[in-house]
Amino acid sequence: MSDGVFTSDHTVKAIYIALVDANGNIVTDPDLPRTIALRTTYGKATFTPSSLTAKDFKNGKATVMMKPEADQTIVPIVFPFNSVQEPIRFKH
Repeated sequence: MSDGVFTSDHTVKAIYIALVDANGNIVTDPDLPRTIALRTTYGKATFTPSSLTAKDFKNGKATVMMKPEADQTIVPIVFPFNSVQEPIRFKH
């Protein structure tokens, strides 16, 4: 989750990851059997932290800092769920 835009490859942007159940409700007390890894399916960016555990989630959300490595759209993906997130577009 983010506002969907960044303006510079030097801008570090906070994005928020929320775990949801089958009905789309935020899971406020997740029980994760393994870590969640953040990568990109399009574009290049680094994420800090690059992996999350249940302890990283507060009220169902985890904050991750994303640093784009180029002036292009970024599409994050969350493993092992293969959950493709909304694009975060570069704005000139």
